[in-house]
Amino acid sequence: MEASPISLMIAHLRQPTESSVRVIIPSTPVMRSSSQALNQSCLTYIHKSCPNRPRTGESPAGRNENSPNPSNRIIQRELVQAFGLVWECTRKVENGRLSLEPVSCESIERRYESYEVLSPGSSRTVNNGSVKHSCDIVDGGLRSVSEYVPGCYYNGTVYKLGEFWLEENQGDKHLVQNVTMECVRSESGYFDKKVTECHFDSEEDFVVHNWENNTFSIEKMVQHIGIALNHFYENSDLVLVEDPNDLKVANKINTRRFKCVETEPGHVTLIAATEEDMRCTYKNQTYRYESRWIDVTRGASLRCDNGNEVMKEYCSLNGKNYNIGLELKLSNGCVFVCNEHKNIYICEEPLKL
Repeated sequence: MEASPISLMIAHLRQPTESSVRVIIPSTPVMRSSSQALNQSCLTYIHKSCPNRPRTGESPAGRNENSPNPSNRIIQRELVQAFGLVWECTRKVENGRLSLEPVSCESIERRYESYEVLSPGSSRTVNNGSVKHSCDIVDGGLRSVSEYVPGCYYNGTVYKLGEFWLEENQGDKHLVQNVTMECVRSESGYFDKKVTECHFDSEEDFVVHNWENNTFSIEKMVQHIGIALNHFYENSDLVLVEDPNDLKVANKINTRRFKCVETEPGHVTLIAATEEDMRCTYKNQTYRYESRWIDVTRGASLRCDNGNEVMKEYCSLNGKNYNIGLELKLSNGCVFVCNEHKNIYICEEPLKL
C-alpha cells in the first residue's frame, strides 16, 4: 500500500546544526482514495456553498458534474484548505470533471499567532526568524516547505554565527540610540543574539586653533561614541591654561564617567560611574584605571584597561620590555616567545639544572 500524504511529512526533532531541517508537504495526494476524497469534497463544497443560480437554475458546475461538454457553464471560484495547501475547485476542459488544484500555501505560526497565504514561489520567516516557510513550485505542482534557518534573523536578513549588526536600542533611547548585536549560540544550543556595544551621541569639548590670528578656543561638537558592553566612558570639560613655557594647553575639569549596562535583553542604558568603579583588582591589589605595573613572576607588563580588565602590554625580561609576538634567541640556545597570555621557552634540548 502506498503511503498517505500525512506520512510524507518529514519532521526532524533534534538540536539545530548548520544543515537545514525540512518539513515537506506535497501538493498531490499519493493514495487514490485521498485524491477521490478531495475531489468529492470539491463537489460537496460547491453544492453546499453555492445554491442554484436564479439566472440559469443550474449549479455552478452545470446540470451534470460528469457532463462531457460543460464549456458553456460557469464555475464560481471556491477554495478549500487541506494538507497545508489552499486548493481551488477547477474543471478539466477535456472531460468536464471537477477537481481540486493547489493554488497557494497556508503559513501558520504556532497556534495561529500569525496566519498568511503564500503565493507560489514566495516565502516568509516565522518563529522569530528561526524557520523559513516556502511555497515551492516543483514538477508543475506546489510544495509547502518549512526549513530551519541556520543563523540569527533580523529585519529580513539572516546573520551567521559570529556576525554583527546594528539595532535600535529598546531601552533608554534618549541615552543610547543603537546597540551592536552578535549572533551567538545559547546555552541550549540554539541561535541567539547578544548585545556587544552601545552607540550614542555625546557633546564634547575640542580645542580649535585659529591659524589667522594664532589663537586657541574651546568649542563643543557632537561626537558619535561606541563602547563595549560593561565598559566605561569619560567626558570632561576643557579649559585653556598657560604652561611654564607660555604655551596654551587644555586641562580636563568636571570629568563625568558612565558605564554601558544591559538592564534586560536588548535594553541598554548608561549609568553614572566613579573612578573607583573603573579600577582593576589583580592578585588582591587594586590598580587605578589606565595605570601600569610589572609582574616580575609572570615576566609581564600589565595595564588596567576598560571594563576592569587587566591586559598584558609587553613581556618583561631582565628589566626590558618586549612586544607581544616577538621571538628572541637566548644565549643558552632556547627561543623565548612573548605570548599574549604567557611567556614561552622553546628548547631543542632539556635544560640542565
